[in-house]
Amino acid sequence: MEGITRFIEEKIAPPLIKFSQLKYVQVMQRTGLGVMSLLVIGSVFLLVASFPIKAWTDFLGISVGLSPQHLVLVQDLLHYILLLLHHTD
Repeated sequence: MEGITRFIEEKIAPPLIKFSQLKYVQVMQRTGLGVMSLLVIGSVFLLVASFPIKAWTDFLGISVGLSPQHLVLVQDLLHYILLLLHHTD
């Protein structure tokens, strides 16, 4: 086990550290983190809108004023937004 750790520290880690310090790689890392936060937020809204319990969808319809058809439209819209975010990576 100690040999594997030494091999990784001596042979594999230095080139990977140099690669991760490139400006373009850092930009891609930051962009990925930014997009990830949008995906998580969109996923939460999608889960709230499409929770598969009739009482919940009825509650959304009463409290927000959305009919089931509106909820389907919201689900579709969120789905397309997530697809667009996924394809822009």
